[in-house]
Amino acid sequence: MADYKEYIVRVYNGRTEWRNKERQLHREDGPAVEFANGEKFWYINGKQFAEQEFNNRKKEFSYEIIIHYATGNSFGSQDTEDALSCEWNKLDVAKENLVRIKEHHDLFQKLDKFLISKEEKTSLIEESKNKPWFRLEEKPYRISGDYRIEMSETKKYEGDWEMRPDMMTAELSVILKTDEGKDFVQSCFWQGYFERLYSADIQHKTKEDDGMRIDF
Repeated sequence: MADYKEYIVRVYNGRTEWRNKERQLHREDGPAVEFANGEKFWYINGKQFAEQEFNNRKKEFSYEIIIHYATGNSFGSQDTEDALSCEWNKLDVAKENLVRIKEHHDLFQKLDKFLISKEEKTSLIEESKNKPWFRLEEKPYRISGDYRIEMSETKKYEGDWEMRPDMMTAELSVILKTDEGKDFVQSCFWQGYFERLYSADIQHKTKEDDGMRIDF
């Protein structure tokens, strides 16, 4: 497991430096030299770059999460893999997101068990509500029929509908985060009636080494 974000950081005389293991000025996610007066300089493995040139090279250090799963229809299934739409320059953030995907998957594996009681389901959901990856939206349901309706239909069923937590939202989406720590909603295309999740791993876009793998 390779970690390309191991830096030696030194602060002195109003100057902060990031260096790699070879002691070269090096930083993949920002300037390798910062001064207290605001001046910044960008280096990769000891080579200096202008800010724009550095930003153009950033994709060389991007990590992506690859999902390996089965999908199909009533007539058959096939194994496939897809990358998430978001990419990361910070390996530790990508790893955290991979753990979020695993915890989300584990929850719904438990909820899908045939013999699980209503009380057990309620307990599992309550335990998960405070997890950073858990997303639960409320949707309109018809009271008398006990089924979900569209918001556009609520006027039609005036007095006979209410907002309820929608578990489909929770199952088919997970909250991940960007390098900057901002949350975003990721559709769980690997979750569904015909889908089965095998594994997920972090891959460096330009190197053979991957950062982490989880089998399900």
